[in-house]
This record gives sequence, structure tokens and C-alpha cells, in this order.
Amino acid sequence: MSHEIETHGTQAAAVFARKDAWHRLGTTVRDRAFTAEEAMRLGHLGGWDVRKLPLTTAEVSEGGVTAIEVPGFATVRTSPFTGEPEALGVVGGG
Repeated sequence: MSHEIETHGTQAAAVFARKDAWHRLGTTVRDRAFTAEEAMRLGHLGGWDVRKLPLTTAEVSEGGVTAIEVPGFATVRTSPFTGEPEALGVVGGG
């Protein structure tokens, strides 16, 4: 059975109370209760900053570089592990 938990190196986007999960991924807090805000931080579950960015492309030819507008947008998030932007997918204007 697959755990479907996002991982980055030795870190995993999950948080558990008192007891480790069967897959042993994520952060387990055993000694105290935690708030939803702490769970988001400890489990790398928040701070995504999801946004839409316009799609663009360019054609490189002997005559130079030509920018081409592309209909639609890329959905991008800030990775909770690296802090770098990361593409999630492509959506339309609506």
C-alpha cells in the first residue's frame, strides 16, 4: 500500500500525535498537544503560497528569439521544503 505522502530527502509532509504511522514518515509529537498552526509548520503542510503565473514560451531561430504568448496559466507554489517556486499544473484563465 502506498503512503502518498510528499517527501523531500529525509523529510515528509505529515504530522502525527503520540504514535508513529505505519510508514514511519513525517513528524510525531508525543509529549504534548499541538495547535493546527504548529501542525502545519511541523508537518511541512503550510506556506504553499499558491498562485497563477502567465505561460510564455520562446522560439529561437537564426533571426533571433521570438516571445510567444500562450493561453492559460501555470499554477505555482512555494515548496514547503526548499522555499523555491514549483509548478503544480496548467489552468485556463477562469
